[in-house]
Amino acid sequence: QALDRGWPVVATVRSDRSIGSTTYGLAVVDAPAALLVSSLVVSLAALFGALYLMHRLVELELGPRAARLSVLMLALSPGALWLGVPYSESLFLLLSVGVFYCARTDRWALAGACAGLASATRSAGIVLVVPLLILWWQSRERRARDLGWIALAPLGLVAYSVFLAIS
Repeated sequence: QALDRGWPVVATVRSDRSIGSTTYGLAVVDAPAALLVSSLVVSLAALFGALYLMHRLVELELGPRAARLSVLMLALSPGALWLGVPYSESLFLLLSVGVFYCARTDRWALAGACAGLASATRSAGIVLVVPLLILWWQSRERRARDLGWIALAPLGLVAYSVFLAIS
């Protein structure tokens, strides 16, 4: 019905570096202002999620004082400007930190899913396979099943490539 009215439909995984098209699923937007507001909401939600997961990860590794300091340094760094605008940086940061946190807490299925989504967000996400394999190798229980979850990482890039081929 929305397509009959000529409204633009956002259903892509990514478009250049805009977060408006990084929203997964189908979103009908009837005005550029609505797309901008929704993009900002997604970007800021991803930023806060990334800061939360980063705090949890650093607290796990180095303790609460280092966790607070690292989150503060990231949030106040000059490069953090790009984390609050409608680009995919904050989403990629959320997914990348999610990969490490999930791997460190032995949640390999979530780690693989985050890596796959990160590689769908940008092609550099495929590089997350390397630290995932290192963390898997260093884990106490090396199960082949967990290695299978790591194989999800390239699927995001493959899915985006197929999407580009058919559209």
